[in-house]
Amino acid sequence: MVKKVLACLLLAVLWCSCASAGTWLYLSHRSIAGLTGGHSDYSDARFLSFLVAVADYDTQATQDDVNLTGTMTFSGGNYSFWNGRNGGMRKISGTQHTFGLASSGMSAGNYLLWYQPFTTSGDEAIFCLSADNGLNGVNVSWNFPGNPSYNGQDTIPIHRTTQEQLASYVPYVEYISSGSQVTGLRWRMVNPSDTSKALSFDYPVDMCINSVRNASNNTLYSGEWKLIEAGNVVEGTETFSTPIDESEIFNIRIYFNPYEPDAAKNYLWYFCKPLTPEPYIGENFMFRASMVNGKANYSSARFASLFFDIEADIIAEARHFTADASVTIPGGGYSLNDDNTGKELDVTVPEGTDKAFKLRMHRGVAPGDSYVEYQPIDENGVNLDFSGGAEKLAGRTLTWTFPAELRLSGSGTISSFKSTSQQLAEGVPYFEIVSRDGNITAINYKIVTASDTSTAVTPSYRTDFQLRFDRIIDDSVEGKYYRSSWINRSASGTWTLEKPQPLSNMESITVRYRTWENPNKSILYHWEFYPAEAPSSPAITTTSFPSATVDTSYKATLESNISGARWSVISGSLPDGLELDPTTGDIIGTPEATGNYTFTVRAENDSESADKQFTITVSKNQGGSTGITPLGGTSGGCEARLSASGLFLLALLVKRLRGKK
Repeated sequence: MVKKVLACLLLAVLWCSCASAGTWLYLSHRSIAGLTGGHSDYSDARFLSFLVAVADYDTQATQDDVNLTGTMTFSGGNYSFWNGRNGGMRKISGTQHTFGLASSGMSAGNYLLWYQPFTTSGDEAIFCLSADNGLNGVNVSWNFPGNPSYNGQDTIPIHRTTQEQLASYVPYVEYISSGSQVTGLRWRMVNPSDTSKALSFDYPVDMCINSVRNASNNTLYSGEWKLIEAGNVVEGTETFSTPIDESEIFNIRIYFNPYEPDAAKNYLWYFCKPLTPEPYIGENFMFRASMVNGKANYSSARFASLFFDIEADIIAEARHFTADASVTIPGGGYSLNDDNTGKELDVTVPEGTDKAFKLRMHRGVAPGDSYVEYQPIDENGVNLDFSGGAEKLAGRTLTWTFPAELRLSGSGTISSFKSTSQQLAEGVPYFEIVSRDGNITAINYKIVTASDTSTAVTPSYRTDFQLRFDRIIDDSVEGKYYRSSWINRSASGTWTLEKPQPLSNMESITVRYRTWENPNKSILYHWEFYPAEAPSSPAITTTSFPSATVDTSYKATLESNISGARWSVISGSLPDGLELDPTTGDIIGTPEATGNYTFTVRAENDSESADKQFTITVSKNQGGSTGITPLGGTSGGCEARLSASGLFLLALLVKRLRGKK
């Protein structure tokens, strides 16, 4: 979020009474209200959060500045802060607390220094829950051991709380429309008791339509700062270069800086729709298959589990993270897994049993995100998915309950989904790994049927792909896995890795794809591919050998169900002229005599072995070479060669002729 507003903040004039010459304290007070009928709605307006940072817009950042870290210490205060994606909320009640301090959205060469407090988990510290007035007058100091000239301290000034703003003045926005198309916005500063009248002030005011965004948090429009001089009414219009369909607009964000004395000079209001969200079920159906020679293999494909969460398109607030919520699943007949590890929990809900589970904010969501997700947990706080028998949940209606003020309670039905056999027959994700020098460089992917993996099929519905290497052993890859971005609306293609990954480090590949058979709701399918498990006990899979011929080169190969088997002949003998390669299992050479040769071979690994008897039949050569070449002739062919019996008759004739002399 910070990265997208820095340009707007360049015109902000912030307090500097106690600030350091090198850097100064920056604070942004944030509130949230509704966007109803194409205009601001303050009926449920409330405080959202504070952004606290250390900044300087006059210094050109170097790479050393980008890498610089430090600490920020709050002398006291009564507030809560978001303690990271796995840390939940933490409350501070009048005690001193120190955060890490690091650059955020800062690049070398820019005229900007910008450092934010971070939690121990590496997430930005977001100040919320009671911070609206609980930070008033708190002393803040910051320290950079690597560059003491950036050190400083200041006091958070007395500012207008959300409720104080609602009692005096707030920004107001309304659509300029043509049918369903929004062509621009009107904005003004108003008292909520009369939103039609723009106010004027005895001091200048800066205004900025920071952004118009859709439900996916994509920016549809971004405006520029407007300076309104003292004494003038604070109002204006924005015209979009391209009209925006009204249904696309999810929230509008407005910054304003009133240059009145002794107050925080930066405020942000989020105007969001719907003010009353419509929660729904997010569904993830998980399947497992194998990976053979770097290709997807469906010989052992099966349904693995169902993961679901309760979602809503609404700005995530601190109170969402502390909500006491639950979901009831009717019918039973399934078992539970730990969603973090995939480990079975040895818990089965009996058939016909309705069971309630607690809900907790999904660890992937942070305050200020444009959606919320709640996932089921057990009594020990373990994130759950539903495995054995979970396919029975399709078609069942779930009911979930939240605190009334969140307006998230509701119910919904788990979608029917394609079974494993249906997917194998109609379309499944298929991939082939492209590698070079022992590294994975790319993945070719497509949708195929299991009966014909060579031919891509085109679904009748939209399909979005995402590919992921799981548990790559590479500390430089955040989260220990390597993931592609979503590949939208594409049923086939090639994903080239920005950073080639060692084949030896890959434990599995996950292919995720969304289907949009229902235009208003997607279903997310996960296919996890694991290398086919090698058998521990060797077995000889060769059934027989082809016949051989005297004086003709011969090669046959013994095969086993394990790789790296060692081979030997333990009884009988190979035909004369043939040898067994103990490493490859190749039987090679040139047979020297006819006959049936029976022998027993052994395949073994470090601990076990398997034996099997074979026979190789060697036949005489019906036209093979004797190795004798007549004078004036050439080797080969009946005309240029004498058989063994011919040589014997020639010898008898020579003997008789000598006797007559």
